[in-house]
Amino acid sequence: MRLRGDGTTARFSVLLYCFWASVVSIEVFLVPYLVEAGFRSAQAGYVMSAIFLVTIVSQPLWGYVCDRTGRHREVIVAALITGALSMLLIPAAGTSFGLVMLLAALYSLSANSMPGIIDSWIMQLRSRFGGVEYGVARGIGSLGFALTAVAMGRIYDSYGLKLNFPVYAICALGAILATASIHAARSDTRRVRAAADGGAVTPSVFAAARESGIAALAHSIVHNRDYLFFLVASLGIVIGLRAAMTFLPLLIYSVGGVNLHVGLAQFASAGSEIPFMFAAAFLLRRFRPRHLLLIAMAMFVLRLGLLALAPSAAAIIAVQLLHGASFGLFLPTSVYYIDRISPAQFKTAYQSLAPSVYFGIGSVVGSSSGGLIVERYGLIMLFRLIPLLIVLSVLLFGYSVIRHR
Repeated sequence: MRLRGDGTTARFSVLLYCFWASVVSIEVFLVPYLVEAGFRSAQAGYVMSAIFLVTIVSQPLWGYVCDRTGRHREVIVAALITGALSMLLIPAAGTSFGLVMLLAALYSLSANSMPGIIDSWIMQLRSRFGGVEYGVARGIGSLGFALTAVAMGRIYDSYGLKLNFPVYAICALGAILATASIHAARSDTRRVRAAADGGAVTPSVFAAARESGIAALAHSIVHNRDYLFFLVASLGIVIGLRAAMTFLPLLIYSVGGVNLHVGLAQFASAGSEIPFMFAAAFLLRRFRPRHLLLIAMAMFVLRLGLLALAPSAAAIIAVQLLHGASFGLFLPTSVYYIDRISPAQFKTAYQSLAPSVYFGIGSVVGSSSGGLIVERYGLIMLFRLIPLLIVLSVLLFGYSVIRHR
């Protein structure tokens, strides 16, 4: 990994390490803090739903802005600063539910909308600096998430959950500094990445993006069958995945586990991503992205199917190791796949819309529908139904692969 030069893998690795380390504060420790501060569990759930809901709209809008301006770096820095300020204000909001919801929505509108933008920026600079490897950088991001989750848990046990928000701001500051260190030469700012098949860089693509409005973007998406098949299949998978992960602690408790086992399960899943993300670049040089995606989706069936059969907390932790072969392979491969099937003038919009659909809509639907199923039919029934939804999603994407043959 080159340590100098524009768009190096090392610099993006630092960016993603700090960014995903900051996400731990929200995805793992925000709900415990809110409950400890006096909010009802339902209110804490509504706050998390707001975080997921806003990104459904905000993430593709930021992608559209970046496509038209080419200012990924400036957008990311501004969003991270806004997100850090909104999180630092949460303790001052006390038990004001409306104010906390507003701050959560502001975080969602800014920092939480950046994963797709960062991914697209990496792919854009990768076309100009061949050494940039998304899989390696994203694997380092998973390492940041896993290590920070363990460290935060120990710190907060000793000093309290109020430290959650300063820790978030420190991690966000690291991501801001890493982002600011990645510069594109002024003479290159009007150039864009090569076409997904390795074609030459086209200077007029940014101009074409400026001339193409939202109607043109919508028309492009509606008529891109590969993209639509991928979106629908991925949405089904993430609905099942989010439902499973939301109620995984309850499953662990039901077989005699404790909070320690919950933490170990999370560490096992995040840690198992790393080797598969590192290997993504190697695999993508030898296999088509759509074939690797189909394999990753099939691994979701195995992973989530085994959870319903796991007899102990140790077995559930072992099953979580399959997270790498499923999600760890799915995520970097999906970025390359979207980059390949999207038109040049809308690549950032395509990259940002996809996670807003399956991670945004999928998370909201998965968490809410999973809760209804658990309430009416029981926990085990939820974990028996989830693999069926995943199977249908895999069959749908498999059909799109067969179409190409």
